[in-house]
Amino acid sequence: STIKFAVMLGKLGYNVTMNPYTNSAYWTSVVSQINKKRAGTVDGIHLQTYAGGAGNSPCSGWNFGSVPVYPGVSDQPSAPPYLTPAAAKAAMKSWHSQCGITGGWLWIFDQIAGTDLVRKYAHAITRGVGGAAR
Repeated sequence: STIKFAVMLGKLGYNVTMNPYTNSAYWTSVVSQINKKRAGTVDGIHLQTYAGGAGNSPCSGWNFGSVPVYPGVSDQPSAPPYLTPAAAKAAMKSWHSQCGITGGWLWIFDQIAGTDLVRKYAHAITRGVGGAAR
């Protein structure tokens, strides 16, 4: 049903992003099947590297071919490993150096919305992957 639903969305002009944290063989197969039936439908992977996905690396075990993998890091002690903006930048920089990631994301944004941490994490992730923060 996941494959059929994603292909249906692709036919409607949507793109799909998966958000796995375990069972890489299953998810790589799902993405491959979707993009085989409707090329380019899955255009990104948001890989959880915290809580249940702690220890995951976008550079190892999660090969989606040409579909880019964007690692997510946690800004919350309740979803370890909690990373400060400096630690998030270091993690992104390491992954960028190892396997060329071009972006990342943050869990759980709503708990820092409206604070200066939003800017700090955005700059950390952007600079970590080799971009220039504004």
